[in-house]
Amino acid sequence: MSVAAGGAASWKPAVLLAGSLIAVAAAAALVPIFAARESSPPAAGPFVAPAAAFRLSDVVDVDPQGAVLSDRSLDLGGATLARAVPLSPGDLRPGEVIVVIGRPNEVRNYAILLLAVTTGDGRGQEAPRVFAAFRGHEPFGDEAAPVAWGTITDVEGGRVVLEGPGGPMELTLGDGAPLVRFAPVEPWALVPGDRVAAVADSAGRATVAIALPAQYLPREP
Repeated sequence: MSVAAGGAASWKPAVLLAGSLIAVAAAAALVPIFAARESSPPAAGPFVAPAAAFRLSDVVDVDPQGAVLSDRSLDLGGATLARAVPLSPGDLRPGEVIVVIGRPNEVRNYAILLLAVTTGDGRGQEAPRVFAAFRGHEPFGDEAAPVAWGTITDVEGGRVVLEGPGGPMELTLGDGAPLVRFAPVEPWALVPGDRVAAVADSAGRATVAIALPAQYLPREP
């Protein structure tokens, strides 16, 4: 699978990897994860990360007034906030949308970082938003982007069929797949280690933000 400069996905029988947890391919050519490791890597398409327009900070503590951030100049006090909540395949319903967040990978086209469930038009040429102005990639910085998305048409166990901008595709979810939904929370519901991406004014007052638990963030080498 490759991503065009405009962000639209063109579907090829490629497999995206998140450890050994999930496999993604065109519906007509689903490749099991164990077989994918034996095949030749597909040529990677151009990766275009979205322009950075968000403030990033980590939660270092939480008190009754809210979250204490590593960037003390960023104020979440008046922000509308959502935090990623883990889901299982059994939580998915036809009509919902999955946005696949990935980053370039030397072995495969992309390494999958997150699968964000949302609503909206999963068949359009632009990735749907997962909360307010966010598309789910923002807590990862400028090295990640939405690389695939689609509307769920069928769910059977860990097998999910999607209809994306390029047609049908199939997603196979294994144990521990990074499947989440961004749900509204109050600032004091954040947890130390969460990564926050926020839209803020010049004074550092955030108006809207999302938080991603540390378990979904790439580990430092």
